[in-house]
Amino acid sequence: MWRAACVNAVEEAVSCCNRGAFDDEQPDHLSRRCRWPNRFPTLQSLGFLEHSLGHPDEARDLYGKALDLFKKQQDSLGQANTLQSLGFLEHCLGHPDKARGLYDKALRLFENEQAGLGQANTLQSLGDLQRQAGKHLEALETYEKALSLYASEQEPVGSAYTLTELARCRHALNQIDARDVAFEQAFQAALACGVLSVPAYAKNALEEITGGSKPAQAWLGGRGMRV
Repeated sequence: MWRAACVNAVEEAVSCCNRGAFDDEQPDHLSRRCRWPNRFPTLQSLGFLEHSLGHPDEARDLYGKALDLFKKQQDSLGQANTLQSLGFLEHCLGHPDKARGLYDKALRLFENEQAGLGQANTLQSLGDLQRQAGKHLEALETYEKALSLYASEQEPVGSAYTLTELARCRHALNQIDARDVAFEQAFQAALACGVLSVPAYAKNALEEITGGSKPAQAWLGGRGMRV
């Protein structure tokens, strides 16, 4: 029932955009500019919903439709965001080469538009791909680039997630001191952002690495942290 309600709501939004219903009250110069762009993020959002619900074929189809429309409007940022979403879909489906190609295309578009947050998000996804393939040194370099951009954008959530993955890489490379520094910074950023799921994510990673809840709590307690 939840899925049906969400899908119906988004499809109704698409239908409204197709009819231009959102633009009836807009001045003419704005309606010409806004009528089409409203539709594309709706298709992209529906694609994300289908992906989240485990329907990759439906998600891929919707992302493809959104991408075609963004191309027609020469909307580079829309294309970049959709390519990143497609890359994440292929990543989750276990197609790393396809994912890498899509991430690379998205990254070039974000760079051309000087969209720092988009670059950072794509680099983080690319770093995850490299780390999961066991390419920890490459992943470290990619995560560091993402982290620099997140800092410039003042985005603590992205910083916290990236620092957590940096800590995983450092651990895999047996760089224990550097790992602990990355974890400390990850928790500082996570607690600063005010989103409960973010410190929980970092804590789960710490528990995986230290061997459970008790050693993780001991690690945190030794640094005066409560999560």
